Amino acid sequence: MNNTPNPFIEAFTIELEKTKNSIFLIENEIKQIETFTSSNDTPSMFSSLAAGMGRYDNSTNSVFDGSTLPSKSIFNKSFFEYNAFGKIDLKSNLFNPEQYKKTVIDFSEYYNWLKELQTTPKKKKVISSLSHKQKMLALHYLGLDVRQYADVKAGNVIAQILDLDSHNTRTNLPSVYFNSKDNKVRTKQNLERLLTLFEDNDFEEIKAQITTDLQSIK
Repeated sequence: MNNTPNPFIEAFTIELEKTKNSIFLIENEIKQIETFTSSNDTPSMFSSLAAGMGRYDNSTNSVFDGSTLPSKSIFNKSFFEYNAFGKIDLKSNLFNPEQYKKTVIDFSEYYNWLKELQTTPKKKKVISSLSHKQKMLALHYLGLDVRQYADVKAGNVIAQILDLDSHNTRTNLPSVYFNSKDNKVRTKQNLERLLTLFEDNDFEEIKAQITTDLQSIK
């Protein structure tokens, strides 16, 4: 899996933090992908202006939006070829071949990420009440600073220590250290959750730092 943001994984992670039934959400998403990639297009009233980029009524009961994906007639074949053989046969009549290739790879990585995620909860005896981003923030406030290492290498190690998926760990790592505009890690909700986590008197300095950081984003 590469280190560029995957829009499918990012969208699902947001919904995963909201749901009260993560097992259902994960299993349903996998089923919806498998159904989507093994069925034909459902034509809509719109016609195609370029091969592979037509509009179809391919809506799904899932987090991913099937109607935004390319035509199943070529997309599903590419999905199969990439997952089975690691290659994508780009057609000359594609409107945007490179974007098409990225979509196939992102969607394939999303599917495999979900399959990995599906087995993770079963391995855990104790389920933490902290989200992925909150766990990373907690380590930061406890003194962990890995900025001297590449995000990819440090992210992979932290992911293994915390038993989290490596893609989101690597993606979130640069946002752990400082408040910034549109920072999705150092949010008001996450920092307030950490105040509760460190409510023990032994962590007064950490609580004071979190309070200061909270005030700077309000």
